[in-house]
Amino acid sequence: MKMQLVFPIKVKRIAILLLVAAFVLCSAGTVLAANYVWNGNGGDSNWDNIANWEMENGQPATNYPRTALDWVTIPVIDNGNYPVYDMTISVMGFYNDLLVGGFPGSLCYVLIVEGELTTAPGKRIIAYQGAYIQIDGTVTTESINVMELPGVSNANRVTLDFGPNSMVNGSVYAASGKITGDISATEHVQVGGGEEGGLAAVRDPNITSIEGDSVAVKCAVNGDIFAADEVFLGDKAEVAGDITAYKVMASDGAIVGGVITASVFEGDESFFNILSPSVGVVPSASVKKISGNQNELTITVDELYSDGSAKIVATTILKINNNAAGTYMVGDYKVYVDTKGNDQIRACYIVD
Repeated sequence: MKMQLVFPIKVKRIAILLLVAAFVLCSAGTVLAANYVWNGNGGDSNWDNIANWEMENGQPATNYPRTALDWVTIPVIDNGNYPVYDMTISVMGFYNDLLVGGFPGSLCYVLIVEGELTTAPGKRIIAYQGAYIQIDGTVTTESINVMELPGVSNANRVTLDFGPNSMVNGSVYAASGKITGDISATEHVQVGGGEEGGLAAVRDPNITSIEGDSVAVKCAVNGDIFAADEVFLGDKAEVAGDITAYKVMASDGAIVGGVITASVFEGDESFFNILSPSVGVVPSASVKKISGNQNELTITVDELYSDGSAKIVATTILKINNNAAGTYMVGDYKVYVDTKGNDQIRACYIVD
């Protein structure tokens, strides 16, 4: 069972407020951050429709989130009208993307998604220096990208916090930043790898699990990884749990504490515990005469793997009569066996 520290939401909000306050003090001292909450009452899903927003205190909004000082919360709402970001903004080469963090042209500094957030096709969510993004709902976007520069101070690190209910319909690229929680994405997930491409590196990650179509890991992961396609482990990858994928590629220096289950493995197998994926279970039986009209029946259930290997998962030994037939429990499996005479098996199969 996974265990993790869970802080009350009020504690998180206070911590984030202090982060925003620090940024504000370091910026234009007279500008105050505004805390916007999406209500979807504007009759459309447009980010820039003021009627879709209210302030944290419940008062009507007089604007929409559009500065690098604003705090945005998208809660679960009854009307189901969640925002679709489709604005036309071009800032420093980020064309029409939703920018979060301390960057000219950013639409907010803090983004909390408890309900749903969608960006129009081709648009991404860019987390720049100082951004705080907390996801415990569904985000549909081309990708979430962390952009940090080398030498960034701890006060200006990007934070991506993935809650237990988070889902990203798209990709996650986090070569750097402070990354925590359970990452679930429908496309590619990359964590770590900064400083190799001119970006900062992931520091002190607390990633409890990763699930994606394909996954690249170049930092520590405290739990399991699952990929429908392939997993790449860089030389700085340290995975505490198991890895399950069709293909796993492990660089020299990568560490995996659990079991790797893969049809294809590339790397030095002597450093890893590798198991081919199961392709099914098969029962077998044998019978021998012991005394009088009684026989000894041995039933075994083997798990078969794609590399041709097998492992015994359950065995039972029973006393039966000559020519006995019946269904027997072997571990978690019901196995039907039909015997003939003292040493023949007519039929042996698992009963659903």
